[in-house]
Amino acid sequence: MVYLYSGQLYLRNQCCETLNIERGDSAFIGRNSYSYIYAEPELHEPCRVLFFSLPREFLCEFYQTLSLSDRKSSPTGHTALHSLPSTTKTESLFIYSTNR
Repeated sequence: MVYLYSGQLYLRNQCCETLNIERGDSAFIGRNSYSYIYAEPELHEPCRVLFFSLPREFLCEFYQTLSLSDRKSSPTGHTALHSLPSTTKTESLFIYSTNR
């Protein structure tokens, strides 16, 4: 996962999928996906980015705790690079870091 605190981030993976994210956006970078990253600062502020990964075991265990209605798969699937919707749940992952 990646979250952008400031600046702009341009991502391109080995399959030539691209994704551009801006301040406050978060995205998912798929497992075994190699990405080329270009970061661009804002006018008077450096580009600040947070990358973190979740262990496969954690994700598998988490998936098992979801209700069956939440386990629906997308008919189109997801690309290896995709933006995450901006929700309070997503944003809460990154709030602690911004207040430090």
